[in-house]
Amino acid sequence: MIVKFPSVAQGVNRDASPDELPMGVWSSVSNMVFKDGFLARSGGMRQVFSAPSITPLFVSPFRTATSMFWLHFGAASAFVDDGTTRTDITRASPFTGGAADRWTGGPFNGIFIASNGVDVPQYWNGNTATDFADLTNWPAGYTCKSIRPFKNFLVALDITKSGTRYPFRVLWSAIADPGSVPPSWDIADPSREAGEIDIEGAAGPLIDSLVLGDATIIYTTASAHAMRYIGGQSVFAFSKIGDFGMLARNCGANTPLGHVVLTAGDVVLHAGGPSKSIATARVRRAIFGEMDSTYAERAAFVTTNPAQNEVWVCYPTSGTTCSKAAIWNWADDIWTFRDLRTVTAGAPGQVPSWNDGTDTWNTSTGTWDTDTALWGSGEASPNDQRLVLAHAIPALSIVGAGQTDVGTSFTATAERTGMHMDDPQRVKLLRSVWPRIDAVAGTVVSVEVGAAMTPDVSPSWNAAVSYTVGTSTKVDSMVSGRFLALRLSSAVDGDWRVRGVDLDVVPQGAW
Repeated sequence: MIVKFPSVAQGVNRDASPDELPMGVWSSVSNMVFKDGFLARSGGMRQVFSAPSITPLFVSPFRTATSMFWLHFGAASAFVDDGTTRTDITRASPFTGGAADRWTGGPFNGIFIASNGVDVPQYWNGNTATDFADLTNWPAGYTCKSIRPFKNFLVALDITKSGTRYPFRVLWSAIADPGSVPPSWDIADPSREAGEIDIEGAAGPLIDSLVLGDATIIYTTASAHAMRYIGGQSVFAFSKIGDFGMLARNCGANTPLGHVVLTAGDVVLHAGGPSKSIATARVRRAIFGEMDSTYAERAAFVTTNPAQNEVWVCYPTSGTTCSKAAIWNWADDIWTFRDLRTVTAGAPGQVPSWNDGTDTWNTSTGTWDTDTALWGSGEASPNDQRLVLAHAIPALSIVGAGQTDVGTSFTATAERTGMHMDDPQRVKLLRSVWPRIDAVAGTVVSVEVGAAMTPDVSPSWNAAVSYTVGTSTKVDSMVSGRFLALRLSSAVDGDWRVRGVDLDVVPQGAW
């Protein structure tokens, strides 16, 4: 009989036992995406801008009235790039934080604000002729672990005053005029809106904040609190919204559905109220089973890839940089996984005019059916919101460009084990696989089949057989067992996608 996959684009579930998954859900994928009903090789990561002179630890877009910039920070220095020129905008003396001191900040009324949690918060006015400088009017002797813009205020968390730490303390500025830093942080001045408070009911030290609608959500290690502007003497009102926290700074991202947050043991989604897990019973155990707990709070981060409706949960599997991304598509509510090479940070934004001229008639490897580029376009338009990653190589890369990982080839793999065709008691003979693959003629995809007699035993795999696009119609490889397995993989530096898979299966006896 011919067994058809009803769809090859239903995502991956690495937590459930494979024999419990419906056909079409994969038990393991690497460097593959599910898009438009297809299972496709992930796009590449091509270097954007020239290679940094330092290891970048934080990246952010920044647009002024006249220019589009990307900033990247190292432990001791900061640079800005407009797509043509890179400028060192480090303050007069190097920053004193280390690789484990995580930067926070962002654009604020035409000014860029940043803090590494060790030095005085910094600001830059968007003029490449000037450098970062200590934040004007910041209280003497103070530092903060996180600083973020909210409305016309700056909000600082986990405050240290003259050597004494207040881990539950929120400090906010007076209202700033557009294009200016806050005029005061003096909480004793009744003519100003500046103030401070210890978060009531905080379940741990304050970690970070992220704007959501008309509130900013303050995350502790194990709770979340809404901060809303009410004016008057109190200025802000605070309320606890949940018993979920944030693993580390930069471990949350804004999506059209709300915040996606990497907690100390889950990935959750919320829109200002109760949270729900988007990883449990699908990828949660896989993520935290692979995550290097020694370096997770130093290295892990969450960002978005708006061009593909994706949230990237990036984490280290071994060492101080991220080597894996668990990727959630918020439009389709499916997960996939991507290998990373020494990634340290990431952020979405518009990329200054960048087109390396590779997408031409002569160099394009796509077909009319598979090429996703627009007529006459490059791989990145300055109007697109694209994900930019920082690598310890060092390099900055744009996701979804090129065919390699910043010059290094990668293997794309999709695997499904535990297939029993609704008859787990019967042995089946798998005789051949009929994949339907779109790619340039001559592209080779390896097909492996395997089988096991019980669901809790790893399948025994046959040797890989090559399927050549444009030549092959099927792959013959015989294996028998109650639970069948299939693996598709290719290390080719080119696009390929799977439209469907049929299996030629012969039911046999119970043994």
